[in-house]
Amino acid sequence: MRKLSMAVAVSTIALAAPGLAAADTFNYASFKSGVSQIRNNGFTVDAGTATQTGRVETQYHHGFNAALAVGRQYDIESSFNIRTDFELGYSKNKAKSHTLTVVDRSDPNVPTTVSESSLPNPRGDLTMITGFVSVYGEKDLEVIPNASFIFGAGGGGAQVSLEEYSGGGPVVMDDDDISYGFHLTTGWSYHLTDRTSLEATYRYMSIEEIELESVDGLSESQRIDSHHFMAGVRVGF
Repeated sequence: MRKLSMAVAVSTIALAAPGLAAADTFNYASFKSGVSQIRNNGFTVDAGTATQTGRVETQYHHGFNAALAVGRQYDIESSFNIRTDFELGYSKNKAKSHTLTVVDRSDPNVPTTVSESSLPNPRGDLTMITGFVSVYGEKDLEVIPNASFIFGAGGGGAQVSLEEYSGGGPVVMDDDDISYGFHLTTGWSYHLTDRTSLEATYRYMSIEEIELESVDGLSESQRIDSHHFMAGVRVGF
């Protein structure tokens, strides 16, 4: 709930930002792409007995991401501006490994690990389509001419898909869900002109309360955390 409140608050600030007084304003469009990293996540499967459950934990290869945004910049003073934008993003990461842990829960107070094994031939793709409303501050760097430090946050929604997860056998997970999330972003920009800038950013992104159901019919709620390193261009108009 605290994460939801944060996302809603950030989105509200972004939507209200056009009312800010500014010396100069202009619209802009930006495109960025780069590398994404997903933190390990997992899901529950049927272990074959009433007292045992299976947990598949997945590690991922580095993937790719891309984002397109349109927004508006407000010059607060000569060395500082605020930007608000709406961004559509996409990322995809392939499964690197699946580890199956079987736990005996016949004694609910003392669950016991029965076995742990790496599944052969891991398969599966995690894809995310995101829509964020964001607010950024941009402060000129005195030590580097034409460069600025970027910091910001945003909130919105995402569709998360775990597609055709398997390990040397039939598919055990193939599901998707739409939920809310937020991001925290920092980086720097280099201004080629007054309205054209190159950007390099790091983003932490969290998508909350994703409800996923395995092929066995077992479901759970989880959070998908990810890191995104992106570079691109922003053009004013």
